[in-house]
Parts: sequence; C-alpha cells; structure tokens
Amino acid sequence: MKKQLCTVLTVAILATSTAAAFAEATPIVPAVVVDEQTLVLDQAPIITTEGRVLVPMRAIFEALGANVQWEADSNSVFAEKDDVVIRLTVGEKILQLNQEIVTLDASAQMAGDRVMVPVRAVSEALQADVSWDSNAQKVIITTQNEKIASEQALSIITKELAEETDQYHIKINYPQIENKNDDEAVAKLNDVLAQKAQQSFADMQKELIAEAADTSFSDFLLDIRSDITPEEKSLLKSMKPTAEADYDIMFNDGVYLSVLNTKVVDLGGAHPMTYKDSAVYQVADGETLALTDLLKNDESQIRAQIIAGFAAEIDQAPEEFFPEAEEELQTITKFGYYLTKDGLQFYLPLYTLKPYAGGFPQFSMAFDADTFKISL
Repeated sequence: MKKQLCTVLTVAILATSTAAAFAEATPIVPAVVVDEQTLVLDQAPIITTEGRVLVPMRAIFEALGANVQWEADSNSVFAEKDDVVIRLTVGEKILQLNQEIVTLDASAQMAGDRVMVPVRAVSEALQADVSWDSNAQKVIITTQNEKIASEQALSIITKELAEETDQYHIKINYPQIENKNDDEAVAKLNDVLAQKAQQSFADMQKELIAEAADTSFSDFLLDIRSDITPEEKSLLKSMKPTAEADYDIMFNDGVYLSVLNTKVVDLGGAHPMTYKDSAVYQVADGETLALTDLLKNDESQIRAQIIAGFAAEIDQAPEEFFPEAEEELQTITKFGYYLTKDGLQFYLPLYTLKPYAGGFPQFSMAFDADTFKISL
C-alpha cells in the first residue's frame, strides 16, 4: 500500500513539475486593444509578478493620441496630450501627472532596448477606460474620443419589408433612426433610407415575378440532375426564386451615417448571387455624400487614387485575380464605397477582377487629414 501511495505521489509531483515547466515555457502574452483596434507591438507585453501588464511606451502613448519623448540621461518617459503631461522613470513606482504624484503597483522597466510602461496607469492618466478580458486575455482600452462618439451615435432600429407568395419570397431589412425628438433632419434621412429600401423591394419583386413566370426555373434544376429521385423531384418542383437583403451600419457618430446593404438572390443557378450597395449620409441634412464631398481631390484624381489602390491589391496577390484584371481595372468608372472609423472601404461587384470564389475585390483608404475633407 505504501509503495502504491509513493508511486502515486511521484507521478503527481512529476505531473505538477511538468505542467509548471510548460507554463514557464509558454507564458501568456496578452493582446492590447485600443478603441477596438489590436495594437501591433514590436515587443511583447510583460505581465509582472503583481499581475500588471507592461507595454512598449511609444506604441501605447501614440495609440492614445499623446506625444512621447525619451530622456536618456534620467531614464524618463515624457508624454503630453492636450493639457495632460505625464512623466515615468524606469525603476520608480511613481507617475507624475502634471503636478500630482501617483503611486504605482509596477514601475516602468527595460526589455531589451524597449521601455515598457504599465498600461493601466498611463491609459487612465490620459482619461481612457481600461478593462481586462480574462477569457480572451486582452487589455481593452476605450479613449475619450471613442466614448464621446458612442454617446453621440444614433440609435438604429430595424424595419422589414417582406412578401411571400406561391411564386417567390422577398425580405428586406433596412435601418431607421429613432427620432424621439421629432428632428426634421433625422426624419428626412429616415425617408431617404425607407425610399431606398422600397425601391430595392420593387426591383427585386419585378425580377422574381419575371423569373417565377418562366417555367424553365424548375425545369432547369431538373435537367441538371439525371439521377433524381421522386422525392427530390417533388422538392425541386416546389422551389421558388428568393431574394433577401440586410444591412450593416459601418459608421455612426451622429454626424455621418454609413450603411452597407447586402442582397442575396437565389434564382436556382449553381449558387446564389450576392450584391452590395452602400452610402454615406450627412445626418444634419440627410444628403448622400459623393466621394468629392469626402475627399479633397477632384473626380479624376480620386479615380486615379482608387485605381492605384486596387492595382496594389492585384500586385500583392496576382494569383487571386483574373489574368486581365489590370486591364479591366482601367475601364471601371464606378466604385462602391462606405465609411469606417479608419477611412474609406472601396469594393467592386462579384466577378469583377477576380473569380466568384475570390469574393468582392476591395481595398481600404486610411484616414488622412491631408486627403479627407471630413474629420473622423
């Protein structure tokens, strides 16, 4: 009995030692997310013995919109944003916030040639909110700008247009802005959004009625199956063309509203077809903004910028595109676009520049105050 107990204890000790060694060999490296964007760091975050997360100073301060400087003589970090000035010294558990001294749980440290600073302390000093997602192992930071944008964002509700007949099925979800204060501009924008949905519904209805009237719809499906069973034949006979559309709000700060609509139409072909359309609206007057309203250049210069953006995507992964993609690109005059918090996203229809399996050709134009007319 003693020998068995000794064996069990030995195995348990070995297992514990192995697990501890494995844990030491594979430490947890948390991610740092600022306003929903994961920071790309040139030095992995460090978790101190006190459980505090340290990150490279320049990456975190710049992500929070602060100017940062390193003073080698005193081993000190200086950061400034608006009327806030921060000083941290490597090895000292204090943070100087303007004229106030704040005691820290962890000091700034050196990791190689990088200065690592406590992420919670510096973020809160710059008036950002910080939380820890233990499941995802993420430090989540929300800046004042993001909080203000969230407070100013419009409240969106979903409306539906739908019709189900023996011949076809249609369903459209579209956005409406809650207008508790009876704001005239919001009412106008709601009318624009509703009219767009109604026009899309009418177009889809016309297409599906024409398709349903064509008896070849089910006949086509039957023709492509030579080994069809009676049950499958009955099912195919009962199939009807369908169209469904939904939307995503891509930008919403109370000043601009950007909506991306996605429509899926199934006419019984090899696969359903997916279509996108989008718009950027100015909330104050309900107007749809053209690219010349969003960007500083004229139409020809903007088109050249967009062509260059798609060309860069082709150059980066030519195997994903049609061989003649670059030539076809030069003939395109209309581009879909929508606004995000990072800039503009451009896209083209399916089968444009690349095969169906490659999805929608797209590229992003990052926000740049020198390029954009609007402020994000």
